[in-house]
Amino acid sequence: MRSVTVLFVDDEARSLAALERHLVKEPYAKRFAHSARKALEIMAEEPVHVIVCDMRMPEMDGLTLLRKVKGLYPETVRVVLSAVTQVAQILPCINSGEVFRYVAKPLEPAEFRRTLRDAIARHLSLREQRELVERLRNSNEELKSALEKCEGEEERDRGNP
Repeated sequence: MRSVTVLFVDDEARSLAALERHLVKEPYAKRFAHSARKALEIMAEEPVHVIVCDMRMPEMDGLTLLRKVKGLYPETVRVVLSAVTQVAQILPCINSGEVFRYVAKPLEPAEFRRTLRDAIARHLSLREQRELVERLRNSNEELKSALEKCEGEEERDRGNP
């Protein structure tokens, strides 16, 4: 799981430090950003498989960030971690697939680790699905080429008695 990177985004340094402490033994790479802008910079530089962000941040709120991430990096699994409990604001994002999970602050560390593992499993499942579809597409192309070659040889054989 070391090849998986999780990015945590929160404008509060204390929140990021607490996350880092709670997750120190987790077997995936962890990145921390104090703003949406910094998060997007990190994502432009390296693959991020799961992003966890706070709802309320200056400059760009968490849901706006997650919408951008969905557009730029659709395979990145998106999680909201926030004290905001306005369901009407969050539910449309969850229902439209912009957010995989919503985790309320204050978080329960063991439950949060399970949520992160679920998000990572989701990413790995989507990646495997994409790879299988690509292999199937390649196999179909190979079969199509082989069939066209056989049909061409049959036509040549019929033309030459």
